[in-house]
Amino acid sequence: MKGKMIFLLLLILVLFSCERDWISGEFIKPDASQDTSAQEEPAKEEPVTIKNTDPKNNISFNLSDKLIFTVGTKDDEIGVLEGGEDELPTGPMSFAVNESGEIYILDSINGKIKGFDKNKMIKGLISLGEKAKSVLDIAITKDNQLLLADLHEDAVLLLSSQISDITTPDKKYRFNISDFSGIFTTNRGNILLRYGNQQTLKLNDTGIHIPFMSLLSRNETMFLRTKRISESLSMLFMSSKEQSSEYKGNTEKQIEIMIDKPILSISYLDTDKNDRVYLLVEADDGADQTIKVKRYVIRTGTHPEDWSKPIEIPLDIYAHPFKDIVIGNDGTIYAMLVYKDRIEVAKWKTE
Repeated sequence: MKGKMIFLLLLILVLFSCERDWISGEFIKPDASQDTSAQEEPAKEEPVTIKNTDPKNNISFNLSDKLIFTVGTKDDEIGVLEGGEDELPTGPMSFAVNESGEIYILDSINGKIKGFDKNKMIKGLISLGEKAKSVLDIAITKDNQLLLADLHEDAVLLLSSQISDITTPDKKYRFNISDFSGIFTTNRGNILLRYGNQQTLKLNDTGIHIPFMSLLSRNETMFLRTKRISESLSMLFMSSKEQSSEYKGNTEKQIEIMIDKPILSISYLDTDKNDRVYLLVEADDGADQTIKVKRYVIRTGTHPEDWSKPIEIPLDIYAHPFKDIVIGNDGTIYAMLVYKDRIEVAKWKTE
């Protein structure tokens, strides 16, 4: 007993002496004799061992471009509105990026969806009419059609990006969820609605909702969820669809995410075409009793070369959109930043 106590004390000293930083991971498969298919809570499992790798090998994302739009009511401008006495300022609510890198901005103040090419030239204008205040989010399908979430109707509208208004959508999907958190599309052409705490609904052609326990990847090969473990440690849990035809909460892999600042929250953003996972981490960069929130995007995956160093996304903005970070299919990170006198769409790419 005394020998075990000494061993535990030595282990604690070693752990506290290690420098904390962002790390990547390699995975050691669990014993094949262990049956995890019936387990329901991924957060309580320890199915793999994380083997730390050198963080110096991580890929760096660099700011590659920035489109700047002025504030106003013209077709090539974006509306921003000063809040009233008890109201926050408002601006564009969401944006989406297609395969060609064209950007569509949900300009709620001016009541339009505005499309721009890489040179900020107008590609299309869609009038929202009476729905200007009820459309909260937009996305783009694989075949370049627009998806709009109309919370007043509890519906997702599917329409061509070439039309000029949304009075006659090509298709309408009904949904009834109280904690809607965004529309997303997959490489296979499916539409995903996110809601609640990392939950997903998939819509089929008849509008029937197929629930999943966790978020689904863009390639629909993985289910993902995140969990904050401690002040400076969070985990990403990944389950393979090929592992089980029906997701039952069984976790095949888990990734450890560590930072030398207190982690306030961690959430899954999206995956790229190679199933590399992009996470948004909010951390406290303040000193003593002052909380100074900073947010980072980090790319992770099952291989060391998938991992990136964290990219800081500015938070000192004037108005906060409903969806302000989008991951391109090629892995480009886009962020829409709304200031009092301008709107910036910044792009980060790997070296």
